[in-house]
Amino acid sequence: YGWMNSDLKTAVMQLRLYLEEQESTPFDTLNVMVGDVTYGGRITDKQDKVTNKCILKNYFLPEALVEGYSMSESNAYIMPSGDATLSDIRKLITTLPDVEQPEVFGMHANASITYQQKLTNTFLNTAISMEAGGGGGGDENEAKDNERRVMESSKAMLDRLPENPFNFKAAHPKTFETSAGGGINSLGVFCRQECEQFQKLIKVIRRSLFDLQRALQGFIVMGPALEQVYKSFIYQRVPALWENAGYPCLKPLRSWTEDFFCRVTFLSSWVSEGPRLSYWLSGLFFPQGFLTSVLQAYARERSVAIDLLGFDSQVMPLFEEDVKEVPEYGSYIHGLFMQGAQFDTVGSAIVEADPGMLFSRFPVIWLKPTLKEDGEEDERYACPLYKTSIRAGTLSTTGHSTNFVVALKIPTAQPAEHWIRRGVAMLCMLDD
Repeated sequence: YGWMNSDLKTAVMQLRLYLEEQESTPFDTLNVMVGDVTYGGRITDKQDKVTNKCILKNYFLPEALVEGYSMSESNAYIMPSGDATLSDIRKLITTLPDVEQPEVFGMHANASITYQQKLTNTFLNTAISMEAGGGGGGDENEAKDNERRVMESSKAMLDRLPENPFNFKAAHPKTFETSAGGGINSLGVFCRQECEQFQKLIKVIRRSLFDLQRALQGFIVMGPALEQVYKSFIYQRVPALWENAGYPCLKPLRSWTEDFFCRVTFLSSWVSEGPRLSYWLSGLFFPQGFLTSVLQAYARERSVAIDLLGFDSQVMPLFEEDVKEVPEYGSYIHGLFMQGAQFDTVGSAIVEADPGMLFSRFPVIWLKPTLKEDGEEDERYACPLYKTSIRAGTLSTTGHSTNFVVALKIPTAQPAEHWIRRGVAMLCMLDD
């Protein structure tokens, strides 16, 4: 976000105004004025607004006026005494760490690892983009070796591409069945739409691989689009041609390829073997559409208006390979990962991540449609679920990023604000 020095000056002016004109410090008002208006006014993402206010609450609270109050767990940032002079304040500032640690913002120490990885990846991607964009360079043997490797890789992938991965004529009777009253099977409709999306992607991949091989053999001219595919194979990047026709994914080409075939296998099994015991939410083109389909199925079954429904979530003490039967209503989902913390299946609550553990596999979740007004008041953490680790996308009309899927309520023994400051979220897939 484009915060400027004027935002800080405005916040300081507001702080001075309320301190001078009020007999007591209006902490709630300060949090609203600075968190929601001064800085929050520039924030467009709903989840970011919540995070911004939670971080600010660490500083605008009565305890901050108490001598010795620490703004971090390591006591590296301690408030001075009330009678401290200007000289004392300056000396205190000189003792502060030169580089802020994650704990200042309420984050886990593992956030430093994520930050360093991000810097490294940015540097490598920049270097690769400069190399890929240059002309000339490299000897003839290196060029021939690159062509050989690209040819072998493209042939291997082309051989694995199925001709007809989704045989609707031989589909399981329950996959696209209609209800007793002739109603539409919402999950069946969604399954068909997903298959159609993958068929389009397979067509794009097949055509580009076929043309790439012909270009390497000298039968056609390698235009800019094919050249980009060729360079993507060399640098293990997913071609932009495939990304435009595909789904959000940050994996390198080799991992992306295996993930792609796993998705095709999952959908093919859904078509040929019927509805799944647990659905691999991460393997879908449009996971938000799956959630809507689950609500539609429940609404038709219970004769309830779908706009009155929402989701409650229950974390099951098992993983997808242990699921033996479908839930009473709603659906089981799996394939998610938690970043910033981990889930303790024994204690049934979110706990701190182990040192060095950036991601943890999450158990099966039972998505339970429920009436919105009947949602119980609890202290669970509304954990946001994103498609990728970027956690950003195009802003939608709902105030959420298009990369955002849904917020799932997860049990926690600590206040939800603790995990918000930790930046805890769930992801549909990892980057590797």
